[in-house]
Amino acid sequence: MALPSFLQHIKVLEDGGMVRSHKRGRVRIVEAIPTQINSIATWLGSQREAWTQRLDQLDAHLKTMEEQDD
Repeated sequence: MALPSFLQHIKVLEDGGMVRSHKRGRVRIVEAIPTQINSIATWLGSQREAWTQRLDQLDAHLKTMEEQDD
């Protein structure tokens, strides 16, 4: 990955509060913020559960429709 692309990704993560960075001379130090990452992981878990439930309901509905067609 090219450096400008990498820095753009780091900027998005910084804006989201997931990492912080600072420059020391020519070196940029990037540090993860675990509490923010844990919050995002919790949110993603709840979204996964909701979508799994929705897709299971859709699957059951499609199977019911398929059985009615037979």
